Amino acid sequence: MEITLTTSSSCKEDPRKLQGAGCDIWGDKRLALALKTKEIIKDLEHPWFIESGTLLGAWRSGKFIPHDDDFDIALFLSSAGWEEELSAVQDTLAQELPAPYKVRRVSTYCDKLEIFDPTQGVYFLLGPQYNGADYHFVTIDLQVYIPSPLAEGTTVPLYRATPESHRVAVKTTDVLPLGTIVVEGETFPAPANVEAFLAEMYGYLGNGARFCEETGKYLPPLTTCTPCTSPDICSLANLSLRTLPKSHPASLLHNLTKQTQNGNLEEGGKGCEG
Repeated sequence: MEITLTTSSSCKEDPRKLQGAGCDIWGDKRLALALKTKEIIKDLEHPWFIESGTLLGAWRSGKFIPHDDDFDIALFLSSAGWEEELSAVQDTLAQELPAPYKVRRVSTYCDKLEIFDPTQGVYFLLGPQYNGADYHFVTIDLQVYIPSPLAEGTTVPLYRATPESHRVAVKTTDVLPLGTIVVEGETFPAPANVEAFLAEMYGYLGNGARFCEETGKYLPPLTTCTPCTSPDICSLANLSLRTLPKSHPASLLHNLTKQTQNGNLEEGGKGCEG
């Protein structure tokens, strides 16, 4: 198997990012929407925190990454009832968001809510994994995370756009209890261990990193790319979670693991990047 390593590149060389959609242009409007969203969801019974590119920028410099194309929030729901819980959050947002903001549910390439400003324009996501999905320039992503039914003590995003070998499984102790972090002068909830959370998502966080296309993560300089060694964990985010029962005792976890190893689980659409 050929493994490709590339050096860290700018947005201009990154085919996943649309030029003109970055926070260098839309950051102020996204922050304004994030603050309105924060006011509505601050008292939710479900933990939520900033993640992905928004968290990475906050950790690095306290500011947005200029080419980042949205504002990322993780919504930590239960593994058994996440669909109903997500619907309840959507209903709350639909009732309380002021005009012109709107909210919609996405369940194709990932499971999330998008809160957006339809007056600021729309474009189409790059890449066949998104199947031509449209996306608004001013968007807050509320990405669903749940406790993994395959690996006790880990938390996974329901994101299916990336290859299976790129899946993320974060230690729950690196998520909870939540802390806080500042981005663009505003304080938001953050994972308990921000650096560990980001390292699981992105890999090496230091200077001179190289991107490994086999794992979808960054590596230190002159490091060999190693494929994922936890296929059972990695497979979870690739499932259509609607195939799971409403509960998953130890016997179900065993069956799910066997089905994953045998390749019998239904695969779905996407995953969410910063």
